[in-house]
Amino acid sequence: MSSPAPNSVVAWSEPLPRFTWGHPLRRCGGVALCWLLLFSSIQPSLALAPPSTPSAPQPLPSSDSSPNLARGLVFLRVLGPSAAIRHYGLSGSITVLQAVMLDDPARTPQPLIIEQLVLNGHPWLLLTRQLSIRHREPRSRYHSIQTLQILSAERLSAPLQLIASLPEQSLCRVPGLSDATVVAIRSPGPRDSEIADFQDLLKAWRVDRRSLRLLPLDPTTVRCRNPAQGVP
Repeated sequence: MSSPAPNSVVAWSEPLPRFTWGHPLRRCGGVALCWLLLFSSIQPSLALAPPSTPSAPQPLPSSDSSPNLARGLVFLRVLGPSAAIRHYGLSGSITVLQAVMLDDPARTPQPLIIEQLVLNGHPWLLLTRQLSIRHREPRSRYHSIQTLQILSAERLSAPLQLIASLPEQSLCRVPGLSDATVVAIRSPGPRDSEIADFQDLLKAWRVDRRSLRLLPLDPTTVRCRNPAQGVP
């Protein structure tokens, strides 16, 4: 699958939470590499498996296909002045709704991120891998350049509430399934602050760290703790 035009600029979107950008220790390998990625054709050529067991990029299933969201595609997310965000390597209008870093970037060289975004009016759930991030001083032309690689994409029916476990806080669980990251989506309700455990999940997945994919789970077997219980 061919990559979009490298210099296509999309509409500004709302800033991501601070924890999405990772840790300052995880930086790009020099200014030359950042500008090379920024102004050259961005290809889905990096290995999709962990560094110890590399594998070739594979297309997404037909049900999840999108010219913009091919498995293995590498794109840039640039945080500019006034916390505005631009994307390079993805064409169209993009708004990032939620993003949760699933690994501790201080301990994991290429942490995984689960994020919900709207691309050209359609909501998607993405599993991405942060290949690198470079920070600059606030007075420079940009604040940070994040290089991301798409690992899995799931199209959603509508923007929903995303529940995912942070590295220091496990929120979702499945009986008999341990040492796995579980993520789920649901429709928010007016009395959510009174609920301790959500049992009305619409879809759920586990992050398979061997294949670097989102694998579906039966949502009726998943329980997710409400991180905002008691918060109006």
